[in-house]
Amino acid sequence: MASVLYRLGGWTFDHRRLVVAIWVAVVLGFGALAAAVGGSQSNSFTVPGTESQRALDLLKKEFPGTGGAVARIVFGGGSRGVRDVLVDGTLLVRGGAPLLFDPAEIRAKAAEALPALLQRAQVA
Repeated sequence: MASVLYRLGGWTFDHRRLVVAIWVAVVLGFGALAAAVGGSQSNSFTVPGTESQRALDLLKKEFPGTGGAVARIVFGGGSRGVRDVLVDGTLLVRGGAPLLFDPAEIRAKAAEALPALLQRAQVA
């Protein structure tokens, strides 16, 4: 086996330009094959039956133009659970205690943030 590999290595070194040309042709051939046969890409992802999916479905029903707008939510915690929650730069929970707990105030903040989220998502 070692002598076969030795001869193969010697041959590839002696014909290195041919070997590189063959490898380039193989890579280009696979690229062309992938482009010709490859399927289409999709950005949609659903997990039926989950709370997140129900929330997205409700958003689409109540606010049809949102198109899946997103917000950054950061949870900070330790070994005893979540202690801090930050949503798009606004601290909502600090040390495990909610800072905003009035539903009207939360709705008002959400309505205030919605246009910026829609603009960032390039929907509005």
